[in-house]
Amino acid sequence: SGLWTQTYGGIQQAMAVAAGEVQAMQAKSEAHDAKLMTELSAKAGKEYAALCALAYRQTLAATKLVWNSRKGVAWNFLKELSTNGDMQTMDVIFPASPMLLYTSPELLRLLLEPVLAYANNETFIKFGNPYSPHQLGTYPIGNDTTARQEPMPLENSGNMLLMLLALAQREHSIEWFYPKYWPMLTSWADQLIHTLPYPAYQLCTDDFTGHLANNTNLGAKGIVAIEAFAALCRLSGSLTNCTHYSSIALEYAAVWQKEAYTANP
Repeated sequence: SGLWTQTYGGIQQAMAVAAGEVQAMQAKSEAHDAKLMTELSAKAGKEYAALCALAYRQTLAATKLVWNSRKGVAWNFLKELSTNGDMQTMDVIFPASPMLLYTSPELLRLLLEPVLAYANNETFIKFGNPYSPHQLGTYPIGNDTTARQEPMPLENSGNMLLMLLALAQREHSIEWFYPKYWPMLTSWADQLIHTLPYPAYQLCTDDFTGHLANNTNLGAKGIVAIEAFAALCRLSGSLTNCTHYSSIALEYAAVWQKEAYTANP
């Protein structure tokens, strides 16, 4: 159900309260907009700020906060726009993450929590891949099986680890995913190690190109994601051998630098 149901007894009550808050919410919204546009303009000018404002509107418009009555927690769901309507698509959440990290990290955390729960088999649909899911279903029904996943092993495991580290750095908290999801995340990091430094024949976020082998950009993401896992490992104080993952990331990065360079393209 919508998150608003936890505050109001019905839609009529919610609308009545909203009508009484119009002026206060308008003032709050204008103050927020002015602050954000000033900050963005200071970074790279008014044109950049206008572009970011459009991205801000589209990103938030694609999300909906809901109440998970089984767990007694709020979750956030994202719908792919202008495609097939997949929900919680990891390689769509990832490009939305910088805006969410800057303006409201909690909203990003609430987007990732359902994916982690699904991958950890806490839902009625069992997930069996050894890497991060691609999507949960077609909005608003999150019922995709493992067989219906669009497989992007390196892309989405990398996305998850990078976003988890970014959230840990912004919120200074890892308790919401550690230690509960640590074994699963460790298996994803191990899968990245197994498939690198030469990425296997697989899809990336540019799935319109089809499957590709030795995808340079995908390799870079996976290598950085292994180091992100090592950083999470250090933050957690886990008994996992964090140095092992850092060492492999550095080793793979050297290979990537050598193999990705072409003197005469």
